[in-house]
Amino acid sequence: MSRKSLSQQQCDVTAVVGDTVTIPLGGGPHPRDLKNLVWKHETGTGSLTAFRRSGGRVSRGTERDVTGDGSLVLRDVQMSHSGQYSARVANTDGVRPVTVTLCVTKPVYGLLGADVELDPDVSETLFDISWQRGRYIVATWNRDIAEHDYYGRCETGEQCDLNNSTGVLVMKGLKAEDEGRYLAEINGKTPLTGLDLIPLKPVSKPNVTTSCNETQCILTCVGEEAKHTKYSWKENDKTVKEGNTLTVQKSGEQSKSYTCVFSNPKSEEHSDPLTEMDLFPDPVSKPSVTTSCSWTQCILTCVGEETKHTKYSWKENNETVKEGNTLTVQKSGEQSKSYTCVFSNPKSEEHSDPLTEMDLFPDNKGYDMDQEPVLERHSLTMDGWTYEYFVAILVAAVAVTLLMMMLYYCRRFYFKRDDRRRTYMNSFYDAESRDTIYKADEPPGSATVDSVPRDPNPQDQMRQGAADADGENLMTLV
Repeated sequence: MSRKSLSQQQCDVTAVVGDTVTIPLGGGPHPRDLKNLVWKHETGTGSLTAFRRSGGRVSRGTERDVTGDGSLVLRDVQMSHSGQYSARVANTDGVRPVTVTLCVTKPVYGLLGADVELDPDVSETLFDISWQRGRYIVATWNRDIAEHDYYGRCETGEQCDLNNSTGVLVMKGLKAEDEGRYLAEINGKTPLTGLDLIPLKPVSKPNVTTSCNETQCILTCVGEEAKHTKYSWKENDKTVKEGNTLTVQKSGEQSKSYTCVFSNPKSEEHSDPLTEMDLFPDPVSKPSVTTSCSWTQCILTCVGEETKHTKYSWKENNETVKEGNTLTVQKSGEQSKSYTCVFSNPKSEEHSDPLTEMDLFPDNKGYDMDQEPVLERHSLTMDGWTYEYFVAILVAAVAVTLLMMMLYYCRRFYFKRDDRRRTYMNSFYDAESRDTIYKADEPPGSATVDSVPRDPNPQDQMRQGAADADGENLMTLV
């Protein structure tokens, strides 16, 4: 089946949706002959009068709708503006008709790899649909045949889907080579509208650079630009400007924020917001440096009043050697070598007091770096006490503790021995007292004391008990 592309049809004028287009009158009649001018638009449902002037008086439209030569001006063109336009000029020479065909195309944007819909935007009942790209058919449907036919890009797999109720053609997995103009012939009518399919990549996140003085900053937004990308700026959440630059005046409202919006018709990305505090920061404070050193190495730590955009760096003599708030310094023997912390933000910079190698390793003078360290060097410190002093105090404390323990156990040994002796002595005297009482209470004629078995000699028993106690105490001490 032979199909005509939009370019092959009788399109006198072609416009894109949203444009302003002029429909030429042609023939160039003299201005005095334009007192009676009528422009009409032929639509599928009838004829609409777009402009009318009779006897020099406008009764339909406004004077802005025509040019000085009688051409019709259409602003913000839509798909419904397509079709034939006819003009009638009545003058002393008679009536002169003019016919002009306007074809309108509409851009349709889609993201690469995603699905995209091509909508013919028709309201009539469909019994025949044919979609084509340029001269080539891609999809058709006819009510009598009751089946869909797909060609070209839509032929393999389930690449396309044609809705026979709405005429919408869905193209799946959009590719860069799908770009082009697509036409829909509905119910056998020659199309006067076309859809320009434009595949797009998602936009990247933009970055913002600044150029500031004390009271003003110029913000510049940079993204990966492509066709159809654009920039805009938001102050807090309100769009305030189009374009990739924005000039900001210092207002004193530190929480006020500015964001760049980078977009295309199908995607949008925002930059990180910048507050007025970021753009006009207070001067940084002077940093201080703390040290943690061994015999041959020092770790320097820089501390400042940190805010957003503050940063640290280190200089060895006058040359920057490292970024960050810490620096590890190895002992080199060059006593004059100095280290300085630089604390800065985009608007100010402060330096710490410099530290020389003599400050970090004060006993470096005359020291042979190949020599083994000795105690007199006092290179390891612990809160003001040298390591060697700490070890000496620890050893003395342990010795005193052991001595006190020995004295304690010796004292227990002698005191316990005396207690045993005292106990046996008391037992001896108690035994003599019992014997005396016993003899006094004996009745006459009773057995004599000598006839009753007696305990061994109390004094011998006391000596034996004391000896036993001494032996027990000695074993306890051991």
